[in-house]
Order: sequence, then C-alpha cells, then structure tokens
Amino acid sequence: MIVIICVAGLVFGIKVIAAPVEGWFQIGSAVLIIGTGQALFGFILFELMVLLAKMIPPKQ
Repeated sequence: MIVIICVAGLVFGIKVIAAPVEGWFQIGSAVLIIGTGQALFGFILFELMVLLAKMIPPKQ
C-alpha cells in the first residue's frame, strides 16, 4: 500500500513539474519530496518489521 502511494506521488509530482503553469514547479517539487519521504519511511518500516520477526525465537 505504501509503495503504491509513493509511486503515485512521484508520478504526480513529475507531471506537475512538467506543467507549463507558473508556480506549479514548487508544488510538484513538494509532492516529489513527500513521495520520496514516504518511500524511505516505508522501507525503514519494512526493515524494522523484518528485524523484529528475526528476534522471535523459533518454535520447538
């Protein structure tokens, strides 16, 4: 779910930056930064969950 939101944010940000309307470059840049931040946050969350799963002792 987070990956879909990140990809949508990045694509939308690139499209907004490419728009010929004045002032949309800043909006597109903000959306790109937010999308990148979400991707990084999702990656960190995934790695944290993997590490927590490895800490569970195996069933005997």
